[in-house]
Amino acid sequence: MHAFRSLGQKTSISFYVSRGASVSRLFAVGFPQTFSKKVSPVTFSKKVSPFLHFQTRSITRRTRRTMTETEQKALAEQEEEQKAAAKGGLFGWGKDTVQSEDVTEEITGRQADAITPAVQRHLIRVYSLLGATSLASAVGVGLSLTVLPVTAPVFFTALVFQIGGIVAISFTNPERTTLRTSLLVAIGLTSGMTLAPLIAMAIAVNPVIIMNAALGTLGIFAGFTATALLSKRRGLLMLGGPLLGGVIAVLVLGLLTMILPYFGIASPQVLSALYNIYLWLGLGVFSLFIAYDTQRMIESARAGLMDHVSDALGMFLNVLNVFIFLLRIFMPRD
Repeated sequence: MHAFRSLGQKTSISFYVSRGASVSRLFAVGFPQTFSKKVSPVTFSKKVSPFLHFQTRSITRRTRRTMTETEQKALAEQEEEQKAAAKGGLFGWGKDTVQSEDVTEEITGRQADAITPAVQRHLIRVYSLLGATSLASAVGVGLSLTVLPVTAPVFFTALVFQIGGIVAISFTNPERTTLRTSLLVAIGLTSGMTLAPLIAMAIAVNPVIIMNAALGTLGIFAGFTATALLSKRRGLLMLGGPLLGGVIAVLVLGLLTMILPYFGIASPQVLSALYNIYLWLGLGVFSLFIAYDTQRMIESARAGLMDHVSDALGMFLNVLNVFIFLLRIFMPRD
């Protein structure tokens, strides 16, 4: 049990490292207030996230190699027109509008009103892949508890593969859907393997804890998804910056709660307070990420950026972290 406890502490660190690989796409504090309804993916991604812009720009460059000179010129002119139309709107604050050549549509209503048939199909793909990845994670837990016990070499091998898979998905051409989907399912499997020691600890204390954490995760996912859909359109996208800061704060608190006991420089009362702040702050941050990512992927899909694998990966990491924090909250503090 002592070995499981030690590995269980390492497990939480693994998922924060994993989450850090997806944090780069959250640099944008909010969406630009004005952009063209026919905005090109490159122009849109540059405003939304530098990391997303890097990926989209590289894909566009590869695509241009196969274009005729006329098509390349037309695409370049379209991008220049979009830059000119959006000039001054990136950092400006004012009425939210979507502009086209002959129509100006005011951005009003709920986020759910922005779901077009194409966006709906995209969301179905995202949530289907999220379900498959979650199932793979459950299989990974089962394998580790029955067939392949989690020793230190197995744990760190799974951890390296997990982080490597996230990086690979981020830098692989989105058109290679089969490869990226396989990587995502493999990430789910290895995530379950690194989660197994913590699950074993919960089973040893009280198996009901796992059921409570699972039901709580499902409730939080449903509740914050509904909140995102019923909120004002783009109303939660301004949380990108604060949520990024929240992830950093959770990382720092997690490290402090692991390091301070070894040096004996904090009293048990201080450590207990830090640990409670760490748990509840982490739960709040990743719960809000569910709502934030829901609105973000809807708006991205409306702009033509329908990367269902990356969207499913981000949402899977949100759900996984919520489950981990609930599991730790329900477990005894000793």
